[in-house]
Amino acid sequence: MVDDSCIVVREEIDDGGALGFEDEGPLELTVRRIAVQLGVSHAAVYHHFEDCTAILAGVAEVAFGRLGEAMVVRQSVMGGTALERFAATGLAYAKFALKIRASTA
Repeated sequence: MVDDSCIVVREEIDDGGALGFEDEGPLELTVRRIAVQLGVSHAAVYHHFEDCTAILAGVAEVAFGRLGEAMVVRQSVMGGTALERFAATGLAYAKFALKIRASTA
């Protein structure tokens, strides 16, 4: 059985990593950066995950979940026809991608 506090810590790590991914870009995302952002050692981050791949999978899940949420919000704001909702989805994706690209430039 997994302790609830471990689940909360994993979620904080995933969320912190996703923020780093969005703000600094994927090339700058490291376990050490996530640890610094959270104020813990990099060993503490590894303690809560099987390996580095599991950490990155959790970060990706949160980051792309945020992208999905942004697309849904943009669609609801635009409303209208299917074509307008499709365009809204594309705009949300482009905004997300440009933010990531700007952080890697």
